[in-house]
Amino acid sequence: MFGNALRLVVLAAVLFVAYKGMTFYSALKFAEHMTECTSTERLCELVERQASGTEIGAAMRETFACIKTEQSWFEPLFFPIDKELSDPPAGSIDYKQAAGLCEK
Repeated sequence: MFGNALRLVVLAAVLFVAYKGMTFYSALKFAEHMTECTSTERLCELVERQASGTEIGAAMRETFACIKTEQSWFEPLFFPIDKELSDPPAGSIDYKQAAGLCEK
């Protein structure tokens, strides 16, 4: 009985570590895909002219559509893309904070 409980605890620990490892790997791959699919120049141009929410939403949808094509089948299982991130609501962009990303 004690042996079965110990095996169960070890199995649970292995599954937990595997899950956390896959989550971390998927987050790293997401960052890599984000770099591949995002143009800093385009982002800065939108921020500098304080583009409308519609334009920024279109740019975000385009970026995340690219990311989704780059992801493998298991990455969204461990690191799903938040709907509010991929399609931001109007007025949710902080231009002052975003401009900090474009300073040289």
